[in-house]
Amino acid sequence: RRDNAIRQDWLESATYPIVTFTPTEIKNLPIEYTDGTDITFEMVGDLTIRETTRPVTFSVMARLAGEKLTGTATATILMSDFNFEAPDIAGILKAENEAKLELKFVALPTS
Repeated sequence: RRDNAIRQDWLESATYPIVTFTPTEIKNLPIEYTDGTDITFEMVGDLTIRETTRPVTFSVMARLAGEKLTGTATATILMSDFNFEAPDIAGILKAENEAKLELKFVALPTS
């Protein structure tokens, strides 16, 4: 019930079903890389939630093994920056304004 209330009442997922992130810059890529090792870097871009766009920086840990790129990108946002309040269900369950986003990805070359 909690998750449905958050989707319906705060995120309005039926009205705004898609969140987009458009990268604009990659920072701190290592100069050298060894296949199969983890690297960290930052991915800067524009995050759009509920028709509101704000700049966001994701911290990325990735690994390129052969032609397969895998990793996790994390960022922290304020819900109020995207024009919605933190969930508060009858004062019993209240979330903080700060939210952590985590994206897990796998990328392969196209044919």
